[in-house]
Amino acid sequence: FDQETKEKSTYKKDTQVLWLTQENIQKSAYAVLLCSMINPLSIGTCLAKSSLVFHNLLLTMTFYFFMTYQLLPFIVTLCLASSISLYPIVLIAPALLQFSKTDA
Repeated sequence: FDQETKEKSTYKKDTQVLWLTQENIQKSAYAVLLCSMINPLSIGTCLAKSSLVFHNLLLTMTFYFFMTYQLLPFIVTLCLASSISLYPIVLIAPALLQFSKTDA
């Protein structure tokens, strides 16, 4: 986002509709959060096993912090989610790519 902001002067004016804004990032983070929360599979597993409620909550928070470029909360929720299940560890590689591009 920061790199695109710096390079906006070199972009053509007719591409302005496609430019990334802070508002777009926030909207996409909320869309991911909403889709994750209303996923029927997540709801079904939460009803079947009570510990999965906390795992799904932590995983959803991890995705939210990933989408909003918040490094420290992302790491904390990823660690907590990984303590319940090892599956969230696969998010380390995308996180390295995401946060290495920013000055987080």
